[in-house]
Amino acid sequence: MKELYVFYIAAVIVFGICFVMLSDKGLSRRNNKLLFMVNLNGLLASLILEMNQIVSPFLDTNLISLYLYHAIHVVFIVHVFLYAVDICGRWYSFNKIKMALTFAPIGIFYLILLSNPLTKLAFTVEDGVYHRGNGILVEYVIAIAFLILTIYMIIKYHKAIGIRKVYEIILFIILSLIGVGIQFVYPEIKCELFFEAVAVFSICGFTESEGQVRDPITGLYNRALFASDVEQYIKANVRYNVVLIRMANFNHLNNAVGYNYVNDMLNIVSEKLKDTFGKGSSLYYLSGGGFAYINNSSREDMDEYIEKLKGQFGEAIQVGGYNIPADINVVCLRVPEDADSLNNILMFSDSLRRTYEHGVQVYKGEKLETINRKLKVEKALQNGLNSGAYQVFYQPIYDNRTGKVHSAEALSRLIDPELGFISPDEFIAVAEESDLIFEVGEEMFKKVCQDIAKGELKKYGIDFIEINLSPVQLMKKNIAEDFKNIMKEYNVTTDDINLEITESTAERSEDIFIDNYIKLKDEGFSFSLDDYGTGLSNMSSILNMQFKIIKIDKSILWDAAKNQQAKIVFEGISEMFQHMGLEIVTEGAETKEQVDYISGLGIEYSQGFYFSKPIPYGEFVEFCKKRA
Repeated sequence: MKELYVFYIAAVIVFGICFVMLSDKGLSRRNNKLLFMVNLNGLLASLILEMNQIVSPFLDTNLISLYLYHAIHVVFIVHVFLYAVDICGRWYSFNKIKMALTFAPIGIFYLILLSNPLTKLAFTVEDGVYHRGNGILVEYVIAIAFLILTIYMIIKYHKAIGIRKVYEIILFIILSLIGVGIQFVYPEIKCELFFEAVAVFSICGFTESEGQVRDPITGLYNRALFASDVEQYIKANVRYNVVLIRMANFNHLNNAVGYNYVNDMLNIVSEKLKDTFGKGSSLYYLSGGGFAYINNSSREDMDEYIEKLKGQFGEAIQVGGYNIPADINVVCLRVPEDADSLNNILMFSDSLRRTYEHGVQVYKGEKLETINRKLKVEKALQNGLNSGAYQVFYQPIYDNRTGKVHSAEALSRLIDPELGFISPDEFIAVAEESDLIFEVGEEMFKKVCQDIAKGELKKYGIDFIEINLSPVQLMKKNIAEDFKNIMKEYNVTTDDINLEITESTAERSEDIFIDNYIKLKDEGFSFSLDDYGTGLSNMSSILNMQFKIIKIDKSILWDAAKNQQAKIVFEGISEMFQHMGLEIVTEGAETKEQVDYISGLGIEYSQGFYFSKPIPYGEFVEFCKKRA
């Protein structure tokens, strides 16, 4: 009896220490809750037996304590199994039917306990001595079955857990089996609970505290935990939902109302999301006004959540005396059908920050497909820049006076192994939204300099190459310095390159844009105004920016052949620019009649498919060689 007393006391102490440790670490995470339940089962079972030891000299509590002990202790291993299910990332695959089947054996054992006064199947107590019945073997069978299932889970989904967690669970199982084995062989040595307590303690020390996985501003789970959870679920081959929520006006708010008010706004939004999805939900803050929610609800439930979101964010939010519009973008993803990796999910989240409309905008169906297409193009562009699939083609510009190739325009091309040919209009727009445009622009400039440095273009009469600049590129700090360094590397001068900007770009008035334009001019770069006639440029900007060349858009030339008014406009602007001393390139020349018409007006240069479509460098060199 003395040994019995010592083991129970030791179990209570160890379980008590674990109780304090887990409570201190926080219990909002499901795996912490499940481990807490494992510990609580063990602690209650130990306390019941220990209290019986203390009280039994005065009251006969053996029967009551034994019934309570077995009823509580049999659930211990079930919670261990559920803990393993969760850390393996398989919780969202564990539906109601599977949960019912998990607890079904417990129900059978409870029936044995309830019938024990009549059947004596579980145990008997004669003259104060406990005798194990055959029904107790069911408890051991349940324990062994769930241990086997736990081991199976750990082995099958070990990649989703990580090696440390695998070792933790293996140690837990070994310690538990030692206690069960000793007590089964030697019933008088009641050490099972003590070994289970040590097993729980072996895991508690490595359990993450809530502070490590919480965002300090919103109190929600942080981006690091989101990344960890998503990757774990994907490795565990689980299907689940991710709802991504993005404050559409977040960047504007930062600039307009300041950091403190934005934090207040984030807290208000967090509370609204908790009200929508539930206080104990798997809600995460991803930074930059982006939130995420993970669940395994049905599509009908997801639609209900969306309606709740619309209700929560239907009115402006008051923060510090400001009425701030509650504009949010929402996308519902089914993983892995809609997104099969953490990177894809985060790309969806980031794409929401580039879209701004008032109210609650839900992206699904065609809208979701549009975002998905952009993400695929962005990925293709990134891969193309790394693999060489991104290329520079050249389209010749003819001198109408000499009939020879005078210069060429460098044009981006992207052919992806999966998506095939991607239109420049599409991937340049995606690049501008994602900031890949800086990498694209630098790569184009570098490739053109490499080609110029070969000397073949000059040899065959190419005076310079025209390179398009995106308006986003011109917002980049130190762009002039970057171009200067690349030209120095390839021994290329500003005489070899002419930069093109569009009408809409020319109308930009931001300080950094104007500053960059001036620096590029000071470095010696000349500029063309591209696609004239498609934007809103005025004569003031044309005069102030001192363009060398005006490129008249193809639409004006094509319209001139259709009606007299368009013809008058085309001839009028051509004559005006000629009087101003500006060189003119007419784009879209596709027939001999058009070329003759352009030449007849005294326009110096033509560009279009009549001469050549855009072609790779090697073909372009051969093209120039034949016409030199």
